[in-house]
Amino acid sequence: MLPQDHVYIEHTEHAEYPKLPFNPPKNYPEWEDEETDSSNQIYEAVRNMLRRFELDSENEGTEKWNPFKGLISPGDKVMIKPNLVFHKHPMDHGVESMVSHGSVIRPLVEYAWKAMKGKGEITIGDVPLQTADWDSIMEDTGIEKMAHYLRTEKDINVNVLDLRLERAISNRFGVVYKRQHYHGDPKGYVAVDIGKDSMLMPVIDQKESFTITDYPKRTVEKHHNEKVNEYLVPKTILESNVFINVPKLKTHKKAGVTLSMKNLIGINGDKSWIAHHREGSVEKGGDEFPNIKKMDLFKFRLYEGLKNNKLGVWVLSGILAAVRVVAWLQRRVQKMRKPQEKAKTVMQFESITEGSWYGNDTLWRVILDLNRILYYADEHGKIQDKPQRKYLTIIDGIWGGERNGPMHHIPKQANVLVGGFSPVLVDVVSANLMGFDHNKIPKLKKALTMEYKFPIVPHTLDELKVVENGHTRDFATWSKSDTFSFLPATSWEGHIEHDHRHTEEETKDIQEMLEIGGE
Repeated sequence: MLPQDHVYIEHTEHAEYPKLPFNPPKNYPEWEDEETDSSNQIYEAVRNMLRRFELDSENEGTEKWNPFKGLISPGDKVMIKPNLVFHKHPMDHGVESMVSHGSVIRPLVEYAWKAMKGKGEITIGDVPLQTADWDSIMEDTGIEKMAHYLRTEKDINVNVLDLRLERAISNRFGVVYKRQHYHGDPKGYVAVDIGKDSMLMPVIDQKESFTITDYPKRTVEKHHNEKVNEYLVPKTILESNVFINVPKLKTHKKAGVTLSMKNLIGINGDKSWIAHHREGSVEKGGDEFPNIKKMDLFKFRLYEGLKNNKLGVWVLSGILAAVRVVAWLQRRVQKMRKPQEKAKTVMQFESITEGSWYGNDTLWRVILDLNRILYYADEHGKIQDKPQRKYLTIIDGIWGGERNGPMHHIPKQANVLVGGFSPVLVDVVSANLMGFDHNKIPKLKKALTMEYKFPIVPHTLDELKVVENGHTRDFATWSKSDTFSFLPATSWEGHIEHDHRHTEEETKDIQEMLEIGGE
């Protein structure tokens, strides 16, 4: 029986991600003749968390120990889903804080294979942004080289897949000028229709305003309307018996936090099937922004129109080139620049656009749809009455991100892993660990309090136990303990934190780390 009413927190000492191939720090009883790397604290932290699960406590400390007993069986197909959103960040440790690291994944692969007894298949895969450079992501995370090592040296059946159905090519100004059909999942894709049980149904009369960045208007409406609410899911995911989620501990401009639930945006193979927000202001029925200056709205709509037009792409690129020249001249005039301002020019305080604020009433609906699909869709994409696969999530918080995530965040070293068998409960604990009130985060509040078909919360918070480095407390007691005090996205500040607010000094310090009015 999987302990779904428990969430596990594992703190490490001041740890850095180790070097390839992420060997364990020492020989454990369950492994024979293992090459070791004494500096690898990450493997030890993951292993410690698996020990806390107590799924095979009778064999712990012996060569027979199988920490995934009851979760993974011989012949299973295991899907490991990291967060591989993008390939670059303007700050030191930026990429490490943005994407899940291969050193967290390696022990999961090895122990999964041990539970399979050499029979089955393991796939590591994700759907990053369309403009992401997959090879760069693999280089930074070490995932592909780690998998190659495990295949060739340990005969483990593990593969790595870029599950995008489409890749977008952007110029050096970040403007998309070409889209390419991509092979993605070799097994293909399935349109999974959750129909009238979709969380989008209460706002389906606004389907014409469903919007996703970098796509023309009314693109999303084809897949979300009164007749269908469908998502394009890779068959490799649908065929899996076990799903292991390996997200990051990050803030998010549209969803408040990323964590486990938001990471499932990456099980949808084509981004154009997702509604990020509803166009327009709240007073006009949208949730794109609360209010906006007319000039800022004009500039944004102009930018939006140009980037979705072939000729406009080149016009827009010329405008952005001119802006860069002006910014360069401004920097030349500035004689004194603080060292920490370098390479942070993409981080700006801007008018709220594209649903990047606490009032986004659309994205949480999509997140809940995808989480329910993962649980209840069978291998053919049909929604069943009972869960179709087992689930484990372990959040990589060795390096996390605060402020304007998921890609323009400030790296924050937290040296922590958070895991469990219920993504909602793990995210509730993680949000509180970051210093946020889960009741102020729509996807968590709605998952916990709404009545809906195909539920994904197995236990109430009254039943929730938090196991922190082996010490167990009930959630109510634990939630009063100290947190990491992550800074929220600027558009969520004052709306997501616990009752206390950040001091003026804390806010001033973080503002000084951001470049205002840069490139």
